[in-house]
Amino acid sequence: MTRLALITGASGGLGSAIAAKLAMEGYRLALHYFKNEDKAEALRKSLPALNGEHTLVEADLRNEAAIKSMTKQVLQEMGPIDVLINNAGIPFSGLSWKQSTEQWEEVFAINTTAAWMVSKYCIPMMREKNEGRIIYISSVVAHRPLTGTSAMPLQRLHWKVNGHKRLSYHALV
Repeated sequence: MTRLALITGASGGLGSAIAAKLAMEGYRLALHYFKNEDKAEALRKSLPALNGEHTLVEADLRNEAAIKSMTKQVLQEMGPIDVLINNAGIPFSGLSWKQSTEQWEEVFAINTTAAWMVSKYCIPMMREKNEGRIIYISSVVAHRPLTGTSAMPLQRLHWKVNGHKRLSYHALV
């Protein structure tokens, strides 16, 4: 059976590259986007569909109901998720003492809470199959903060990822 991967933030640069690599390896893909449907659709059309079609899933990752609906949609349309790639993230460039609480909370909601929530709804599918993988994507900024990137390093370090744009694999059984 062909593996199914859900990629959050698939329409961005890194998400698109991950999608292209997995599609070439024969994965079926659920490609998450939030605001840029045209870019996500262009990505979907550009990917080889070696083992079935890929699908787009829209969700505001700041909203748990939207995340639950997204994972349910993937399950109903494509089947249980084998691999989750938590790639969605937003940067914030600004000095910490000038950052508003709202800015901090939005970055934290997307970069940390969303990854936990998407995982929360994918893990039961993986446990039922007795296998699955969750991959968290980070940035070098999580390990070597730059001036003006106060929120991102603290939030991305939480996931204990490995270096610049590297993947951290966690088996779930």
